[in-house]
Amino acid sequence: MYHLFFGEFTHKPSKVFYLCFIGIAGLLFSFQVTSTPPATTAACSSGEYRQFDFWIGEWEVSNAKGEPVGNNHIFPILNGCALSENWQSVKGGKGVSYTFYDQNQKQWHQTWVDANGGALYLNGGPLNIQALSVQDASVLDKSVQAKSVQAKSDREKSNVDITEKRLNKPAALQTITLTGQHFSQQGESVIHQISWTLLPDGRVKQHWRSSKDQKKSWQDVFVGFYQKKK
Repeated sequence: MYHLFFGEFTHKPSKVFYLCFIGIAGLLFSFQVTSTPPATTAACSSGEYRQFDFWIGEWEVSNAKGEPVGNNHIFPILNGCALSENWQSVKGGKGVSYTFYDQNQKQWHQTWVDANGGALYLNGGPLNIQALSVQDASVLDKSVQAKSVQAKSDREKSNVDITEKRLNKPAALQTITLTGQHFSQQGESVIHQISWTLLPDGRVKQHWRSSKDQKKSWQDVFVGFYQKKK
């Protein structure tokens, strides 16, 4: 393009011409810089969207007695903006859910539906960090206590002391609790509450309970322990 300015001249361009050319070039450069779109933060990249990441994985699920009850696969979708759950019980039952953080409501939401048409709509979020007491540990992990008893019977005192110290030392837990109201076919109001807790050993405890009297009393619907598949 420069021959448009210089190619036809038979004499040396004047100083004014050079100044004009420099001015035009500066304007073009300025336009290019200002027209560049500003850098934007990736969607769903804030810390709130990562609060439920401990649930991601392929899991074998057992009840409180250690009996297998099903398998669950949870994985991120939509560039990390949501989690997809795919559940299958040992009896053949199936269900799926989509769980995501709603930045406008500042809370988590889950929509669940199973192969029988059952549905849940839950909202909530993380609880404050809790301390795992000795009593809680005995409920959450009976296998640890069983090993302690066996160790005592075998007079492995040192191992027992280590186990007891771990049980007596509070452990940080990460819990997300979601709650929603559901109406039965008879019009009965039922409140469902599901909590997911990351345990110190890397497992996840899921506790589903319901109330028919506006949270005055609760009945367990499901208590499961997630162990990642090897």
